[in-house]
Amino acid sequence: MRAVLLSPDLGPDRLGEATARLDGKAEVLAVSTDASLGELLRRAEAYLCSGFSREFPEDLAAYGSLRFVQTVLAGVDHLPFARLPPHVVVCGNAGAYNTALAEHAFALLLGAAKRVVLHATNIRNQEFSQGLAGKQLSGSTLGVVGLGGIGREVARLGRAFGMRVVGITRRGTSDVPVDFVGGPQDLIRILEESDFVVIAVPHTKLTHHLISASELRRMKRDAVLVNIARGDIVREEDLFEHLRTVPSFTAAFDVWWRYPKGVGYPSSLPFHTLPNFFGTPHVAWNVPPQRMVALHAAVDNLEAWLAGRPLRNVSDPTEYREGSSR
Repeated sequence: MRAVLLSPDLGPDRLGEATARLDGKAEVLAVSTDASLGELLRRAEAYLCSGFSREFPEDLAAYGSLRFVQTVLAGVDHLPFARLPPHVVVCGNAGAYNTALAEHAFALLLGAAKRVVLHATNIRNQEFSQGLAGKQLSGSTLGVVGLGGIGREVARLGRAFGMRVVGITRRGTSDVPVDFVGGPQDLIRILEESDFVVIAVPHTKLTHHLISASELRRMKRDAVLVNIARGDIVREEDLFEHLRTVPSFTAAFDVWWRYPKGVGYPSSLPFHTLPNFFGTPHVAWNVPPQRMVALHAAVDNLEAWLAGRPLRNVSDPTEYREGSSR
């Protein structure tokens, strides 16, 4: 029976669920006071984890038996690929958070369109100002950069609001019922046409700084940019300058360029001083039912590996930058 290691980062609820799912199908290893992560990794052939660097010891000898890594998170750009032997197959969990992330994207989009943060702040400051107009969704154009699983759900919500929806995919094709689908070469067209833009692509070498000063300048001056993918898809310095010099432009982010340990700003520039920017602390995924949906999707793929069946979301390490230190 093959040995599968469960990372303590999964949390007690998901550790218990994964252990029950794998009962009788694998030897389940879990970190305890009696055995360290490194010791157990030396025995494990498969590893179910979140994928952060802290879950992967720097001692490369720890991976001698490892053959398969499955993350519960959708993306894999945070994995320390350099620590893994080339033969290790790594699978992400794309598709497992579609509903939660799309809903959060629309919460940010609606908050920006209706100036919710600014109005709520004014009320707290005893300012009852009704002069600032909001933006209408119905009849406007929504651009989705990345019509994958999350983007598909964002597009569906957009159409429910009566929006014209346009988007791009890596291949330039999609079965999502939208008004226009293009490829990467159509990015500028999407940005120019859209009143609202939602970024929903994976962070790879190709999408790093996909949106920089030149792309921002092509967007409408009163556009809304929503990012629920990864911070570094947008160049931090360029976005700050654009927001500072084009006050009618709005950005709302759930993802960031740096991640403080509880206290501190999640950027190197003072975005918190800009009235046309607001964000949430990368919490779109944090919906309890979605956590278990994601866990079961990851275990499904792990069970496929154990049984020798085809896998979903196999990653190509050459597409990714070195993972973060989180």
